[in-house]
Order: sequence, then structure tokens, then C-alpha cells
Amino acid sequence: MAKPSRTTDLRDSRRFLTDARTRIFPSYGTTSLKAIENGGHKPDKAEALKQLRSHVAMFGAWVVAIRAAPYVLHLLSGEKDELKLEF
Repeated sequence: MAKPSRTTDLRDSRRFLTDARTRIFPSYGTTSLKAIENGGHKPDKAEALKQLRSHVAMFGAWVVAIRAAPYVLHLLSGEKDELKLEF
């Protein structure tokens, strides 16, 4: 009896995983709603880049806000952090 090749094993495992995903998520592998609204075509590349830019800008704004928050809160607290050495 011939031993199955590695590629055959990989194909079988991929087929098994796809079948398992389909059983768990029945819509797996079907056309997305966005594609159906677009007449079955992929979304426009320019529209995708525009959305990516806006998401990157929002992410950057959140990063700046989170990084700046401790400094702003420190300034608003009004405490003076001074090191006093007494001899």
C-alpha cells in the first residue's frame, strides 16, 4: 500500500477544515452582502483606500489621545513634584 504524499495530506486537512467551518458558520465561503449589493463584483479599490485612510486616521487619533492623557491629567492635577533633600 502506497503512503499518501504530504500534499495529499495537506489537501485533505484543508478540505476537512473548510467542511468544519461550513458546518459551524453556514455562511462561510458564500458571497458577502457587500459584494451582492455591488452586483457580485469586488468593492472599488479607491473606496477601499479611502476607508483605510479614515481608519488609520482614527487609529492615530486614539493613539495620540491615549499617549497624551497622562500628561494632561498631570498638568490638571496641580501637584508639584519637587525633590527635596534634607540634610
